[in-house]
Amino acid sequence: PTEEAVAEIWAETLHTGVGATDDFFQLGGDSVRALLIASRANDAFGVTLTPRDVLVSRTVAALADLVEDLVLSELEAAALGGPDEAAASGRPDDDER
Repeated sequence: PTEEAVAEIWAETLHTGVGATDDFFQLGGDSVRALLIASRANDAFGVTLTPRDVLVSRTVAALADLVEDLVLSELEAAALGGPDEAAASGRPDDDER
C-alpha cells in the first residue's frame, strides 16, 4: 500500500505512469519535482522527507521503504515516550521537571 501511494504521488507530479523500479531522473525528475514529491509524501504519511531523500532513493520502491522506516521510527519513539513525544504533547520531559 505504501508503494502504491508513493507511485500515485510520483505519477501526479511527473505526469507519467510510474513503476516501482523506474528511475526518478529517467522519468523527468528534477529538484523542483523532488521538492513537490517530498511535500506531498510528508502530507500523505505524516513524516519528514526532504527533496534529498527523493533524489537519493530514486525509485518508488526505495522511497516507500524509507517512508515505512520513518513511520516505524516515529511509532517506536511515541510508544517509548521519548523526549520528542513529550515536546509534541507539550509535556516536559524528566530533565525539565
